[in-house]
Amino acid sequence: MTTYYNNKTCWITGGGSGIGEAISKKLADSGASVIVSGRDLAKLKSVASHNDKIFPLQLDVTDRASWEQAMSAVTEKFSSIDLVVFNAGSCKYIDLPDFPPQLFEDVFNVNFMGIVNGLHHIMPNMLLNNSGHIAVVTSSVALLPLPRAEAYGASKAAATYLIDSLRLALSETEIKLTNILPGFIDTPMTKKNDFPMPFMITSEDAADRILNGLAKNKKEIYFPRRFTWPLRFLAALPTFLNQLVTKRLKKA
Repeated sequence: MTTYYNNKTCWITGGGSGIGEAISKKLADSGASVIVSGRDLAKLKSVASHNDKIFPLQLDVTDRASWEQAMSAVTEKFSSIDLVVFNAGSCKYIDLPDFPPQLFEDVFNVNFMGIVNGLHHIMPNMLLNNSGHIAVVTSSVALLPLPRAEAYGASKAAATYLIDSLRLALSETEIKLTNILPGFIDTPMTKKNDFPMPFMITSEDAADRILNGLAKNKKEIYFPRRFTWPLRFLAALPTFLNQLVTKRLKKA
């Protein structure tokens, strides 16, 4: 990993904390120039203080004008983008009988449209250079329907499908695409969860697994295996069988 990222230009969204922060620091330590983006400029500057190869850039992924301004700033400084990691995310749960459309819209605006907005600006640069790597941090929840995750899971499943579909469209180019489907990671977002989170790992561990997988050009990165492999197995079963298991989670 150390030599692979040397002299590459990498852009990380949702980089003010958690996985994005850990990825940004490890990339910079590996010799990459890193654009770290997020809404909280103070947090971004704190991340950037780790290494002078990290450049903080305020960005709201749900705002197209914000993307336009950010892209303009990036292209002024860098001729190409070698890697973009769409990591910005939002998680909100559903508690029936409430089924609020605004909650779905808010979650999708970050987890799905935030990627679409970014691709609109970044993909032309990669196509022009016929190079680059697009990675999206989705979630293992996209593998299997889980209780209360109707909005979050649907948004992550949509993002997963988007990248899988786009990989086909870009198959004649040198652009690489990767879906990252982690289990539970110790981040500020998961600290808000009010349920057990088995096999949780640190953001630093997650960043290592992600960067090692990207360096190997993996199309999908699952971790930790002891959590994601059972989910993948259940997802391969007929619906009535896997729902027998997931219904028990609702009662837990």
